[in-house]
Amino acid sequence: MARAGIGYFDHSGHFHKTPQEATLRDLADVLGRVGEREGLSAGIAQILLEKRYEIEKVFFEHDAMLAEQKTRHADEQDHHDLEERKNTVTVFSALG
Repeated sequence: MARAGIGYFDHSGHFHKTPQEATLRDLADVLGRVGEREGLSAGIAQILLEKRYEIEKVFFEHDAMLAEQKTRHADEQDHHDLEERKNTVTVFSALG
C-alpha cells in the first residue's frame, strides 16, 4: 500500500531521503570533479558538512580581517592625502 512521505530535493531536482543527502549532493556539485577516477567531491562534501561550524567560523574571521584591512587602507590613504595637501600649502606659502 502506498503512503505519503517527506523527501528533499537538491538543486538539480534529484530526490533524497534526508536533508544531509541533498546538501551533500549540492556541495559535491559545487566542488565539481576533484581527483581522479570517481573523484573526491563526495568525500570533501561530507567533510564540509561535518565541519560546517568550524568552516563558517574561519570565513567569518576572514571577512572580519578583510574589513579591518580595508578600513586601515582607507585611513592610510586619508593620512597620505592630508600630507600631500600640507606639502602643497607649504610650497605655495614659500612661493608667495
